Amino acid sequence: MSNRLQRGKNSGFIRKAGTLFIAALFIAGSWLSWKYRDELRVPLAHFKKAWDNAYPKGQVRCSVASTVDGNHYLRMKLAIPCEDRKQRLQLSRNLPRFKNQFLMKMSEPEVREAVKNRDFETIRHHIIKILNNISKKPVKSVYFEGFLYD
Repeated sequence: MSNRLQRGKNSGFIRKAGTLFIAALFIAGSWLSWKYRDELRVPLAHFKKAWDNAYPKGQVRCSVASTVDGNHYLRMKLAIPCEDRKQRLQLSRNLPRFKNQFLMKMSEPEVREAVKNRDFETIRHHIIKILNNISKKPVKSVYFEGFLYD
């Protein structure tokens, strides 16, 4: 009977040691994959900074939401291509300023009519104008990834 009790105690120790060994292997494997991620070509998106994108030159994405005339809703998703990292950083830092200026621009009748009529060229023209006032390098184009006017 004492033999059975002794086996039970050892089996608990073996389980704990096995669990610790597996946890250590997992931690070591995670660390090695993170350290050699370039050689392994493992994408670790959550380790990248917010402004790093998979695009060679980069782009800045943003969403703008607003009400139009009090009873309509506007939501736009924009992609702004950038020439280099410096421009991308500058635009991403100034996104709140851009959104504020665009919302102020929505009070103009010409912009409201363009939104109501879904005149994307006029809206794009106003967006590029605002972005060029904000950034040092000129923005050449803006792409609509989403547009909802209800």
